Amino acid sequence: MKEPKISVIIPVYNVEIYLDECVGSVVEQTYHNLEIILVDDGSPDGCPQRCDQWAKLDSRIRVVHKENGGVSTARNQGLDIATGEYVYFLDSDDWLEKNTMEKLVGVLKRDNVDCVGFSFLKEFDNRSQRENNVLWEEKTYRNEEFKKVFCRTIALTGKDLMHLQKTNAFCVIWSKLYKKSVIDQNGLRFIDIKRLGTFEDGLFNIAFFSQATSFAYIDEALYHYRKTNVQSVTYNYKPDFYNKQYEQIISIKNLISLEDDDLIQEAYNNRIAYMAMEYCSNALKNKAKFGVKYKELKRIFKDSFYLSSLKKFSAKKLPFFWKIYYTFLKVNFALGVYVMTASILKVRSRNSNKRI
Repeated sequence: MKEPKISVIIPVYNVEIYLDECVGSVVEQTYHNLEIILVDDGSPDGCPQRCDQWAKLDSRIRVVHKENGGVSTARNQGLDIATGEYVYFLDSDDWLEKNTMEKLVGVLKRDNVDCVGFSFLKEFDNRSQRENNVLWEEKTYRNEEFKKVFCRTIALTGKDLMHLQKTNAFCVIWSKLYKKSVIDQNGLRFIDIKRLGTFEDGLFNIAFFSQATSFAYIDEALYHYRKTNVQSVTYNYKPDFYNKQYEQIISIKNLISLEDDDLIQEAYNNRIAYMAMEYCSNALKNKAKFGVKYKELKRIFKDSFYLSSLKKFSAKKLPFFWKIYYTFLKVNFALGVYVMTASILKVRSRNSNKRI
């Protein structure tokens, strides 16, 4: 196998203090056949100038300046001009190990797969924490085993539900290198995050793995995921959360075939059940009084969007806490769901303050 070109696409917005570390980690890769695409998404700080300066320092760097449209539009514009045989998406406030691309190309040469995945480190203010991988074996997945990989992009099923908190762990795009021919032949692009609110990377993965046929995983932490901004938008109340969730689930349904496949049906159903918990969490993030939050949470018990999936959702494989939580959801015990959701948010907040 010849040395493939890898297009590294980096959306850039308001990350002036992190940009040099990010771009530098790509420029200094031990693997050199790279095309580095910096997409300035109308950044209001000094990023546009820094991108141009980097382009002068390295001929492999291409810069695109565009009006602000969000991370999905920036990644799509990068895909439109990418010429590599493989594509890698890097977030501009994170960085790579210097041998990341060399490691991934080594797997490509060995296994000739459509995608290579790997582990990462969470970077806090004064410490690093290795992602606890409990779902993946270091091996190549094909045929029936690959089908399970595809289902995990939708949601966890079966015994994997013992690790319910890892439901979105496979959704991130920066822990994978993608074969561009799969993207091009199927016209894959990111859905506008303004429509979805979040999970645009998860939907891209569902679309990609619905068309791919092979995946390899290496259990090495090659990516540094910055977690210093713990009070990000993830922790804020979103008044349009229900509508955005509905957009997400309709988008998933449009990407998969539910007919005659029990495992995919189970994964799809479990995704909606997981969204029910996320909906309750969002309701309690509201700064309003108890009555307002309680009323919003109770909406879930009147909505067929959630109820039909909760009815079919099996809680047998869940850890004890989550088994009780989903039992309360199933029997419409709103006060119990409220109290348990409040405890979830309290634990998450305490852990964030401790940087763990």
